[in-house]
Amino acid sequence: MARDLTAEIEAIIGLDDPIGIGGPDNVGEYTPEAREIAAELLGIESERGLQVAIHEIFQSWFTPELAGSIEQYESIARRVWALRKEADELLWAGV
Repeated sequence: MARDLTAEIEAIIGLDDPIGIGGPDNVGEYTPEAREIAAELLGIESERGLQVAIHEIFQSWFTPELAGSIEQYESIARRVWALRKEADELLWAGV
């Protein structure tokens, strides 16, 4: 069964809800951002690079003020990076 990377990334973002618009009543609120992160993911070479990219994506979708500091995207980047590494391992294992 194929994984839905965008949905997994969106779920990760929803855990931190960096803009404060998520929650049970706003399912799908971070889909565009998750889709953009998923599209860029394979071209990113480090967890820190991913954190920068995620922060920039949120700045472009919202405003720099609403996006806040890059530090608040550290846990999102860490979990998405782990997801990428897991997907890489499955790909190389032929799963």
